Amino acid sequence: MMITRGFFRGIDRARNRVFVVQKSTRAVRFNHVESPSTHENTCPCPPTTHIKSPPQVGAKETHIKTIFDSWNVSNPVESAETLPASFYTDPQIYEAEKRTVFGSNWLYAGHVTELKHEGDYITGTYAQKPYIVVRAEDGQLRAFYNICRHHAMTVTQAPAGNTTEFVCNYHGWKYALNGRLKAAVGVKGIRDFAASKVSLYPIKMKQVGPMIFLHFGGQDEDSSHVESGHEELRDTNYEKLSFVVRKDYKLNCNWKVFVDNYLDGGMHVKYAHPDLASNLDLSTYTTETRHKYSVQKAAASSSDRVSGTAHYVYLYPNFMINRYGDWMDTNLVIPTGVNECIVRMDYYLTDEKLKEKDWIEKSLASSHKVQEEDVWLCEGVQVGLESGVYNVGRYAPSFEKGMHDFHKTLYTEISQ
Repeated sequence: MMITRGFFRGIDRARNRVFVVQKSTRAVRFNHVESPSTHENTCPCPPTTHIKSPPQVGAKETHIKTIFDSWNVSNPVESAETLPASFYTDPQIYEAEKRTVFGSNWLYAGHVTELKHEGDYITGTYAQKPYIVVRAEDGQLRAFYNICRHHAMTVTQAPAGNTTEFVCNYHGWKYALNGRLKAAVGVKGIRDFAASKVSLYPIKMKQVGPMIFLHFGGQDEDSSHVESGHEELRDTNYEKLSFVVRKDYKLNCNWKVFVDNYLDGGMHVKYAHPDLASNLDLSTYTTETRHKYSVQKAAASSSDRVSGTAHYVYLYPNFMINRYGDWMDTNLVIPTGVNECIVRMDYYLTDEKLKEKDWIEKSLASSHKVQEEDVWLCEGVQVGLESGVYNVGRYAPSFEKGMHDFHKTLYTEISQ
């Protein structure tokens, strides 16, 4: 018997075969191969690298499969349990969401009012993919990865601005607004390189009404749910509203907790948002659900902030549009970790109300109170999810069918 490259190797004469034992910190693996036809005990033996072990399922694959097997996507809302806590706390689930949910769906990037003029641009990041959306020289919107083609530096670090070109602060490479490389420093003597053929990596982009969406890859490019949201809101003149202000809220919870809170059919409003509840006739609350889309509606009670019918539109996976009275606000949920996210609130208003500064401040203060109440709720839920005590709950069928549909869609995407 001899040791070769971390393997014990020997001959079993009784059974006329070579046996190989590989040393491992976790286990000892026996691999059996036929002995040489000469039946000689002397080497050379076949190289150990040629001996193949049976394929084994890794610990990570086994772990995530166990999580997937813990929920039945086929159960109707009346008999279904909610997503298990591990879907909100497990890093592997979060990584799967980054690859699938945020890698193969249309994701909201911005509003056309942010990009009125040539050279206006906005930036952001989804699942570690930095992007730029810019109004190019020809007046068209373009979207690119915010990554220099030289050594991968972000070409701009500003959240928004106006420019005539993008200049990488690392080595000075310059890009036109259409993404084309204009100047490359230090390429004298380089071979097989044509600057005219180099551009920032493009990203698929779609404008629906005043909303701009990006698609980072994958096969499913269906945007019918986005179109549904546009059709729902078209008659409210939401395209003609003016931008007022942006507020970001950092939440210590998984991004899905906030989405769940939004999709509970208004069930929590009278308990957690008493001021908001006084502005709505909750007896009129309805929910309509379609694939990757839902709209909740409620008639307004007597209020100078909420009037007519309030529309709460959800576009899978992480974007909400709230249209009520003279106001519209959008909620964009940006995952930043397995148990943290940012909720970006953009507020828009009819032009007739833009001069009423005191009324605007009062309305924004009321909205801020609601958001603080939701932050408190969502972070409290995350504490329970991470406790190790709670695993699953139940849906309230008359309220939470939108939440159930969200869970089914997400589960189907990440488990495939």
